[in-house]
Amino acid sequence: DEEMKTAWIVTGGLVLITVTALLVGDQLIALGSLTGLVGWLGGNANGKKSES
Repeated sequence: DEEMKTAWIVTGGLVLITVTALLVGDQLIALGSLTGLVGWLGGNANGKKSES
């Protein structure tokens, strides 16, 4: 499923950015990517719920 693959790529990318930012001690980037990740996952969950 193409939509699912995109979701995994975006999620994985954001997690990777967050981890990297935390490792180099850049809390601003980590916070930004975490916020994006939460927003992305929240938006996905809402989109899937409203479809059914």
